[in-house]
Amino acid sequence: MTWLQRYRLRHLLRFSFWLVPVVWMLAAVFALPAVRWLDAQTSWKFFNYAEEGARQVLNGLSSSMLTFMVFAVSTLANSR
Repeated sequence: MTWLQRYRLRHLLRFSFWLVPVVWMLAAVFALPAVRWLDAQTSWKFFNYAEEGARQVLNGLSSSMLTFMVFAVSTLANSR
Protein backbone atom coordinates (compact mmCIF):
# COMPACT_ATOMS: atom_id res chain seq x y z
CA MET A 1 0.00 0.00 0.00
CA THR A 2 1.48 3.32 -1.02
CA TRP A 3 1.56 6.41 1.16
CA LEU A 4 -1.13 8.01 -0.99
CA GLN A 5 -3.48 5.08 -0.48
CA ARG A 6 -2.82 5.15 3.29
CA TYR A 7 -3.45 8.90 3.33
CA ARG A 8 -6.72 8.52 1.43
CA LEU A 9 -7.86 5.71 3.73
CA ARG A 10 -7.03 7.76 6.84
CA HIS A 11 -8.82 10.76 5.38
CA LEU A 12 -11.88 8.67 4.53
CA LEU A 13 -12.03 7.15 8.03
CA ARG A 14 -11.51 10.48 9.76
CA PHE A 15 -13.97 12.62 7.80
CA SER A 16 -16.59 10.14 6.65
CA PHE A 17 -20.05 11.05 7.93
CA TRP A 18 -21.44 7.56 7.35
CA LEU A 19 -18.72 5.46 8.98
CA VAL A 20 -19.99 5.64 12.57
CA PRO A 21 -23.65 4.86 11.73
CA VAL A 22 -22.61 1.91 9.56
CA VAL A 23 -20.42 0.52 12.34
CA TRP A 24 -23.26 0.81 14.85
CA MET A 25 -25.70 -0.82 12.43
CA LEU A 26 -23.33 -3.77 12.08
CA ALA A 27 -22.99 -3.92 15.87
CA ALA A 28 -26.78 -3.96 16.16
CA VAL A 29 -27.01 -6.87 13.73
CA PHE A 30 -24.57 -8.86 15.82
CA ALA A 31 -26.23 -7.86 19.11
CA LEU A 32 -29.70 -8.85 17.93
CA PRO A 33 -29.44 -12.56 18.86
CA ALA A 34 -28.21 -11.67 22.35
CA VAL A 35 -31.04 -9.22 22.88
CA ARG A 36 -33.62 -11.72 21.65
CA TRP A 37 -32.19 -14.38 23.96
CA LEU A 38 -32.28 -11.97 26.90
CA ASP A 39 -35.88 -11.06 26.09
CA ALA A 40 -36.89 -14.72 25.87
CA GLN A 41 -35.20 -15.50 29.19
CA THR A 42 -36.51 -12.54 31.18
CA SER A 43 -39.74 -11.64 29.32
CA TRP A 44 -39.06 -8.09 30.57
CA LYS A 45 -39.62 -9.29 34.14
CA PHE A 46 -36.00 -8.50 34.95
CA PHE A 47 -36.79 -4.81 34.47
CA ASN A 48 -40.23 -5.17 36.09
CA TYR A 49 -42.03 -4.11 32.90
CA ALA A 50 -45.22 -5.51 31.50
CA GLU A 51 -45.66 -5.78 27.73
CA GLU A 52 -47.22 -2.33 27.52
CA GLY A 53 -44.40 -0.79 29.59
CA ALA A 54 -41.78 -2.29 27.32
CA ARG A 55 -43.65 -0.93 24.31
CA GLN A 56 -43.67 2.56 25.85
CA VAL A 57 -39.93 2.40 26.55
CA LEU A 58 -39.24 1.44 22.93
CA ASN A 59 -41.56 4.19 21.67
CA GLY A 60 -39.67 6.73 23.76
CA LEU A 61 -36.32 5.52 22.47
CA SER A 62 -37.43 5.57 18.85
CA SER A 63 -38.85 9.10 19.10
CA SER A 64 -35.67 10.28 20.82
CA MET A 65 -33.53 8.78 18.05
CA LEU A 66 -35.68 10.44 15.38
CA THR A 67 -35.29 13.78 17.13
CA PHE A 68 -31.52 13.31 17.32
CA MET A 69 -31.28 12.41 13.63
CA VAL A 70 -33.27 15.50 12.62
CA PHE A 71 -31.02 17.65 14.81
CA ALA A 72 -27.84 16.13 13.36
CA VAL A 73 -28.96 16.47 9.74
CA SER A 74 -30.17 20.04 10.24
CA THR A 75 -26.87 20.94 11.87
CA LEU A 76 -24.95 19.51 8.93
CA ALA A 77 -27.21 21.28 6.43
CA ASN A 78 -26.74 24.63 8.16
CA SER A 79 -22.98 24.32 8.40
CA ARG A 80 -22.45 24.62 4.64
